[in-house]
Amino acid sequence: MSYFIIGEIIIIKKIVLTCLILVLGCFKPLSIDSNNSFNPIQSLDYSLYELDDGKLGLTIYYEINGRQFFYKKEDDKYLASLQVVFQIVNKDNLKEVDRKVVDLKLDKNIFDNSEKRVFYSDKVDLILDKNLYSVNIDLLDLNSKRNWIKKISINNSEYKTLSQLEIYYFEDNQKKHIYENIGFYGKEFQCDFDYIKQKDINRGLNLYLFNKNDTLHHQDIPLLSDQNSYNINVKLPENIEGMINCCVTDGKQKRVKRIFVRSTDKKDFWENDSNVIKNIMRYVLPVNIYKDIKKMDDSDMIVYLRKYWDSLDPDESTDINELLDELNLRFKYVNLEFKELRTEGWETDRGRVYIVNGKPKSINYENNTQMNIKREIWTYDSKKVFIFEDKNSFGRYYLVNGIF
Repeated sequence: MSYFIIGEIIIIKKIVLTCLILVLGCFKPLSIDSNNSFNPIQSLDYSLYELDDGKLGLTIYYEINGRQFFYKKEDDKYLASLQVVFQIVNKDNLKEVDRKVVDLKLDKNIFDNSEKRVFYSDKVDLILDKNLYSVNIDLLDLNSKRNWIKKISINNSEYKTLSQLEIYYFEDNQKKHIYENIGFYGKEFQCDFDYIKQKDINRGLNLYLFNKNDTLHHQDIPLLSDQNSYNINVKLPENIEGMINCCVTDGKQKRVKRIFVRSTDKKDFWENDSNVIKNIMRYVLPVNIYKDIKKMDDSDMIVYLRKYWDSLDPDESTDINELLDELNLRFKYVNLEFKELRTEGWETDRGRVYIVNGKPKSINYENNTQMNIKREIWTYDSKKVFIFEDKNSFGRYYLVNGIF
């Protein structure tokens, strides 16, 4: 009797196992290249031009956002190890005709901290026969084994000989890029691009700065006979402020990049990054005001906030807004004192409390060696008390007595 029962149990187990395999087989593995996931291959473009021997010259320009890579500590650096594969495919027969592999080491320490971004940009050059092509780009993070894919089609019916624009300035001998939401204070900047002059084309290049209302600046760019790379110094006219379009054109093709210029006479906020300004305002503004600025573009937000804080100036007889100046000082202080690992001070729990409430009347420090817990107790004149705990002694403090 027991024999038959055991046999039936074995048969039932086999049936359950078979069903489980069939069910699991219906699920597809997660793809990093899904439409809803972040792809660090942020910008992808190309130039296409005819060479003297009748072949095609193809230059692929790419930009990588490094914020999601796995950085390993090596000596005093945090490095990401990447491999970028460029596969050139003939569209007619779908066969690979060329491949280039680029190995990269991204050092997180060398990137501009004020940008709050980790960007790497470069280009690869190829020589091809005249055919229709597509380019597959496969980016692999060698530390985490994650990969991302992007694809572009090459239209050889029309040559593209003008590259993307790289716009930046120098501060303390460091190169700092200018973006739409990273405000730029200054009177001049650099604009780099490649332009491949084609045979029998003698038209020159022009650079324009314009906004939605008017052309603000124009300068002629002489064609270079001995190279294809251009580095143009652009001096801003007086009183330019807000969202500006920088355009380079040869009369037939053009490249445009939007930048955000802020007046050097009105540098009244602590950061160039509009996203950081917006997040700090979330701590201190009334809810209805914060909801309003969330809907604004960057230039409108800055103008609005400037007027808002002017209306709160406690002493209009002075040149500075004491209230805003205090907020600026608190922002700088928390970034110096409360930075935790790779988290900026203003993003930490202690930083948020300090920005809103200022310096506490007293701070008591406790250390429980048995539980491996460190604690800070902040007390204010208003009887407010905030308790922060570092539960692993890693230097990361969390607010534990309520929600801030």
